[in-house]
Amino acid sequence: MRTLMIGFLLLAAGALPAAAATIPAPETAAPVPAASPLEPFDRFVDALNKGDMETAAATFTASPSMIDEFPSYYWQGAGAFSAWVADFGAFSQASGQTEGQMHTDAPSYSVVGEASAYYVVPAHYIYKDHGKPAAEDGTFAVVTKRDEAGWKIASWAWAGTTPK
Repeated sequence: MRTLMIGFLLLAAGALPAAAATIPAPETAAPVPAASPLEPFDRFVDALNKGDMETAAATFTASPSMIDEFPSYYWQGAGAFSAWVADFGAFSQASGQTEGQMHTDAPSYSVVGEASAYYVVPAHYIYKDHGKPAAEDGTFAVVTKRDEAGWKIASWAWAGTTPK
């Protein structure tokens, strides 16, 4: 099981929106070749766990798309990751969510082609809602693309359930 700490320490300090403004666009971040199709998603999870937004941004293609359960729900293009980080920070702060951790399981389904791959990754989001423990199970659908630099995340979508 992989663990993801979602920048709540930055959020608690009020630094997440400011950190989002300093995240380089994926096409300007230092490329790190990925050898396997799911490796960019693993690296994304690990980077967010460490609060390393530059490395997290570098796991995406130049124009990724993301779907998540908070406004604006859909992000696409060169600034998608930065906008998602800012919106996630604003949503978390407004809704009283803190101490978030994402646990992901091994993919439950995958289709890998020569230049693209699709994965279904079960996940468990554990956090505090106004100081009380809460949890939400869900699934990531992840699409990666390969080019001369290796594999990168082209898209991911989160489908969660009602929090417990």
